[in-house]
Amino acid sequence: MQLSYKQLASHLTKPIKQIYLITGNEFFLQNEAARLIREKAMQSGINERKLYQDSDGLQELGSGM
Repeated sequence: MQLSYKQLASHLTKPIKQIYLITGNEFFLQNEAARLIREKAMQSGINERKLYQDSDGLQELGSGM
């Protein structure tokens, strides 16, 4: 399922999913989406978190500066 940031808040009124993948061009919106998902997870009694980043993509961005 693909959601925009604007759709996320209403999606999180339902039971939380097992996994979320956050992508996008706007770093601020990525962080806000992650924060909303973490808050919902904590409210649901979930405290486990695994974070994966595309370090190759980060290196490509850094080399372009």
